[in-house]
Amino acid sequence: MTLVIGLVTATTFIVAACFVAFSLFPMARQIAQDHFDHARIRVESDLNAAFEPPVALLEMSQLWLAGEAPDLASPVAFNRLFQPVLEKSPQITSVVAGTSTGQGWLLLQQTDGTWRNRMTDVPRWGHRHLLIDRRADGSLSREWREQDYDPRRRPWFQPRRGWRHDGAHGLDRTLRVLHDG
Repeated sequence: MTLVIGLVTATTFIVAACFVAFSLFPMARQIAQDHFDHARIRVESDLNAAFEPPVALLEMSQLWLAGEAPDLASPVAFNRLFQPVLEKSPQITSVVAGTSTGQGWLLLQQTDGTWRNRMTDVPRWGHRHLLIDRRADGSLSREWREQDYDPRRRPWFQPRRGWRHDGAHGLDRTLRVLHDG
């Protein structure tokens, strides 16, 4: 009788182990993979919803530039194109642009309501950069500042060569305009 109980117990254990190994574990792996895929799709969708409209505006803005670099002495034209992108896209805080010859533009929306432009012309100005702040009350301040900055050495500029455009390449909280003028 003990032998029969032992065999039944052993058989039950073996059947249960096989069921767990061949049914439950694969099922659990598949459920986990399905949950991971669902979460990935949801995150991807949220990111696309956040970045596709600003990227489309940015691409249109590049066409508005029509191959002409904005004036380095005045940020008015650059701001007219890109300030609306920043105002309508709270997840984006700045637009940067640069040329292969060392000119660069920055429009930065600051938390205090100030808009900052940094104008760069490495061939003419070297390490001096023109900073223009426009405060919420409309007042302007201009100052020249020494900075070791060259747009051509920035990570956002480097991918331009051989860049594969996938709609979100290299985006963080900055939209990049790459103008090879």
